[in-house]
Amino acid sequence: MGVKVSDGLRTIHRVKVHVWELPIRFFHWALVGSIAVLAISGIVIANANMGLLLEHPTGMNLNRAIHTGAGYIFVVALVGRIIWMFIGNRYARWDQFLPVSKERRIELKNTAKYYSFLLKGPISEAGHNPLAGSAYFVMYCLFAIQGLTGLAFVGMDNQGGLIWNMTHWLFNVVDIPVLRFVHHVIMWIIAVFLLQHLYSMVLVDIEENSGIVSSMVTGVKILPIEEEMVEEEHDEALDAQAHQKERR
Repeated sequence: MGVKVSDGLRTIHRVKVHVWELPIRFFHWALVGSIAVLAISGIVIANANMGLLLEHPTGMNLNRAIHTGAGYIFVVALVGRIIWMFIGNRYARWDQFLPVSKERRIELKNTAKYYSFLLKGPISEAGHNPLAGSAYFVMYCLFAIQGLTGLAFVGMDNQGGLIWNMTHWLFNVVDIPVLRFVHHVIMWIIAVFLLQHLYSMVLVDIEENSGIVSSMVTGVKILPIEEEMVEEEHDEALDAQAHQKERR
């Protein structure tokens, strides 16, 4: 659906694009919510040895149960999002995260220039811009490590169970203290990323006026299109109408 916005003496043509499918939005908010709960409950667990809730075993057990439950939600949402990289629409697919095409690599350089204040305006993208997509790819790898190590720790409570049988090999590769350290450090990396992610989304939303923030609720972005594209769409519409008249 096209819209026109007045900008002084110019008319900017914009088009509404349904970018994010419902499953993508669901997985996104499930990850956000579970990460928030995991971070808070994880900090409590990490500080247990410093006396936090140490004298309240019931509270600590409840906190661990909440952490484990949020971890399951996190893993399910992550697996669902990865699956959708292969069955979702073109804005959700794996090549949005890896700049495999020459065009995406050029856009990656231009986007990096924008964030480095070497380019005035952002590169408008319906889906992820190449720089953001590459950053998300790294984060999904860290998410996978975080989910795997978390499941391994859960499996320790029921050795011989399904989760233990799937993850116990980790303890043969890396010592438990090292795994706990990695799990803890990744949590802080994710926290820093989320702050940067929020800043970037608000910045680009202001610069583009594309509704990038609200698109994770509505699924819709409003993107500018070139004048030539508007004229082409108009010509195509006239040709289609003429073709229908000829058929009649």
